Amino acid sequence: MFNRAVFSRYLLIFLLSCSLILTVVIIARVHNFSDNLTAFESKQVSKLEAIRLEAMKDIQFRMGQEVYVPVYSSLKLDNESYEIDFSITLSIRNTDTNHPLIVRSIDYYNSEGEKFKRFVSKRLTLPPMGTTDIVINRSDNFGKSGGNFYVVWTSDTLISEPIVQAIMLGPGPNGYSFLSEGRVVKSKK
Repeated sequence: MFNRAVFSRYLLIFLLSCSLILTVVIIARVHNFSDNLTAFESKQVSKLEAIRLEAMKDIQFRMGQEVYVPVYSSLKLDNESYEIDFSITLSIRNTDTNHPLIVRSIDYYNSEGEKFKRFVSKRLTLPPMGTTDIVINRSDNFGKSGGNFYVVWTSDTLISEPIVQAIMLGPGPNGYSFLSEGRVVKSKK
């Protein structure tokens, strides 16, 4: 014979058991998800750190350098009977976002190694992300094809390496232009 009260009691026990089992399964899955999420986040942080370290590998930190920058105030064309004169812009750029760069000297030499001019006689401080330019007019072709600048800079702390380069511009609207990167001769860490 069917007893409704007994059936209801068994049904209630069955539903409570199912609820308990379902709760345990959900808690286990949430805990497992949380562990997986933590592991995923940890892997992502590791990947980001690896990317940051890779990017920082190319950035050099220094407290000073002596930089040689080749420049060309004139170049011969064809059979060497015709020369093109160039204006020169020496650009020194402080790439550090927090600290100044101190330019101690900028000297300009010709092809024979004769010093033509010293452009900085006292210290010149470039603020973080600051730039200074030295311009040699096209009519002043003292340097010829072997001219160069010799730049000496320092800092009171380690800073990111500056960009030191020269841009040569030829005459006319369709004139020649080219860039010359500075080369570090001496470095102070």
